[in-house]
Amino acid sequence: MGSLPSGLLERLEHEVEILGFECVEATFAVESSRRILRIMLDAPDGVKLDQCARVSRALGPFLDSCDDLPSGYVLEVSSPGINRPLTKPEHFRRFCGERVKIRLRVAQDGGLTLTGVLGTLEGETLQVETPHGVRVIELAQIARARLHRDMDQILKSGRHGAAR
Repeated sequence: MGSLPSGLLERLEHEVEILGFECVEATFAVESSRRILRIMLDAPDGVKLDQCARVSRALGPFLDSCDDLPSGYVLEVSSPGINRPLTKPEHFRRFCGERVKIRLRVAQDGGLTLTGVLGTLEGETLQVETPHGVRVIELAQIARARLHRDMDQILKSGRHGAAR
């Protein structure tokens, strides 16, 4: 099913912001013939399970009042996790210097996926340092982007807080 209509997404992001969180991503999925509305939250200090539950309860009345939201879905509220998605231009700026995995809409240089270190974002143009050199990608060409962190390396370095 994919992403939400832009008007609904903007209203949902606003409601989540009022509750003190950033809406990283909101999508519909179908699993085992169930429709699932997934909302991914973030905050400067991370997101805990009880906060996800609180946001889920708080969003219920708002979501019930949305005429442009299909009925009969399950609401799932979560944190983005260590390999969080990058869905907005500010995410690419915030995580500059981090390892990423990007899936492109159309294959470039023989591939749909690239992994590397996030470089600068200027306008709508992103630079990614790959093992084969710097790649320049337009944000519109990105189907999906995620941080690509190595949990073993994080645990070995003792930087448990670096997972943010």
